[in-house]
Amino acid sequence: MNDTNPIRGKVVYLSGPMSGIEDLNRPAFAKAESRAYELGARFVFNPCEHWVHSDRPSEWYMRHDLHMLTCSECGDGDGIAFDVLLALPGYMMSRGARCEAFVAMMSGIEVVRYSDLLGVRA
Repeated sequence: MNDTNPIRGKVVYLSGPMSGIEDLNRPAFAKAESRAYELGARFVFNPCEHWVHSDRPSEWYMRHDLHMLTCSECGDGDGIAFDVLLALPGYMMSRGARCEAFVAMMSGIEVVRYSDLLGVRA
């Protein structure tokens, strides 16, 4: 069992496939959010909870999500930017999630795959 925990005490941004998936993949995002909090994340941003419009093009969401990810005043609501992007299963098949992971890496935000947390102890 791996006892390193890359999200304990961190401000976490969830990223994963949504477009073309039933209910925008909300169950997977909710599960990842719960797991992140179980592992001691200080705050988790779940885009499924924040972007509820269904009449806007995916590019609109992408622009807003990238702003949220990189905004130094965004994150936990207290001015703490994101420390970690938690990439959900299938993120490499999603144009938007791949973009978010790339921008995170280029911005100095650690990218952690959700599958890497499965063996982590709280």
